[in-house]
Amino acid sequence: MNPAKLVMPNRRTFLMGAGATVVGVMTATVKAAPAKEGPLAFPSRVNLLLEDRIGKGEYYFGGLLMDLPIIAESGFSVPVTFSVDSPQDETDHVKRIIGVAPLNPEGYIVDYTLGPRSGKGEVSTRVRIAKTQTVYAVAMMADGTRWGTSVELQVTFGACVDEVLDFEMREFMKVQRLRGRE
Repeated sequence: MNPAKLVMPNRRTFLMGAGATVVGVMTATVKAAPAKEGPLAFPSRVNLLLEDRIGKGEYYFGGLLMDLPIIAESGFSVPVTFSVDSPQDETDHVKRIIGVAPLNPEGYIVDYTLGPRSGKGEVSTRVRIAKTQTVYAVAMMADGTRWGTSVELQVTFGACVDEVLDFEMREFMKVQRLRGRE
């Protein structure tokens, strides 16, 4: 290749190329990962909590949507919406929606009973989350079908963790006392 024929890009050429790259990346389509076949596998604490409320059963992915932020600045008030696409008639309606945060001192965060008169299978509320964890939700339908889902939630400042804060404060004070002796 002849080095004399190579053209060094100027600022305009560079910016046009960078702009085209940005547009290409922004318009690229991302395929959703296919749902896993078969029942969902929840952690043992979640299974125990669910068995305590609604008995044993298998939960499948796809029928329940949990709208929860990925990052919450404060765990004291985290908005969450649970929705199931259901006509809410006598034969096809959501009977129950349960939310579980297994690392909270009290694992249940919501437990709603719905019926055909609910209008739609959707509930919005705010919950307290102790620390960063995966939040789980299940919906039980009138025909016995059980839907499940989960969302990983990052919490910057947790709620409902007085015991943890007391322990951390004691550890902090130990470090401060040790620093004072140096």
